[in-house]
Amino acid sequence: TFVFSFADGEAEVEEAYMKLDQALPLGLALKAGRFRAPFGKLNPAHPHTYPFLDAPHILEASSGLLPGEESYNEPAVEISELFPGIGTWAPLLSLDIQKGAGFRTSQDTSDQSPNFDGKREKTTPSWLVHLSNSFLVGDHLEGDLGFSVAQGTTNVRQDHSAWLAGTDLKLKFDLAPQSRVTWQSEAIWRQDDEPRTKRMGLVTFADWTVERWNFGSLYEQLTDMETESVLDHSIKAFGGFSLLEETTVVRLAVERRWLGEADPVHTISAQLLFTMGPHKPHQF
Repeated sequence: TFVFSFADGEAEVEEAYMKLDQALPLGLALKAGRFRAPFGKLNPAHPHTYPFLDAPHILEASSGLLPGEESYNEPAVEISELFPGIGTWAPLLSLDIQKGAGFRTSQDTSDQSPNFDGKREKTTPSWLVHLSNSFLVGDHLEGDLGFSVAQGTTNVRQDHSAWLAGTDLKLKFDLAPQSRVTWQSEAIWRQDDEPRTKRMGLVTFADWTVERWNFGSLYEQLTDMETESVLDHSIKAFGGFSLLEETTVVRLAVERRWLGEADPVHTISAQLLFTMGPHKPHQF
């Protein structure tokens, strides 16, 4: 699988990986290459698949919660296993061993140091464990509960690292053949050795889809856990209309955002999304 992006006159390989389902002993699946890390539910998905415009602020590089400039996207090898569930539960456990370059901070200049042997960087991979549990409740409610833990080195010379933990929950209520309500929440905790910080990010949103329309609202917050101060929070209302099934979508969003103690900033965004490639199967 290859995913390319084109922006500002340049082309970039966003993802490039191979995946073998149940090809290893014990029914293990293997995935290798460069791909969006399975931390939570929002990061593995590309932003154009969200029901709202753009990725939440807590997932952006400016928040510093997840490693990477645009997303938590690392060269990695992943092994996963789908276990027999109890009732309608279907637990999926995955382990990723990553290159770890996204964790490194701008202060880490160890590979340019004359005392650096040039080999230590290869011995500081990061790792990620993700457990998801999809389930059914009756005939009209689908859900998925997940947990994520990751660790990586932020400064090789000083042996500083960062720990990440996350939990996510998604519920989808089927109201009618062409109407559903989706509620999704995700929380991320990050602790860094240097500078020694503890932060938490939270995003929650609800989306109502009826035929080719969707409407919803989103709230997110970034908090310094040591000082208990809110660094950033925002609320957003969004809506969309699918002109041609899911391949051409028009979206509009209105956001009110507070950065620390500063006055709120209001933003109105519009988007025309055109998708090429295979689309989801029709619902009969």
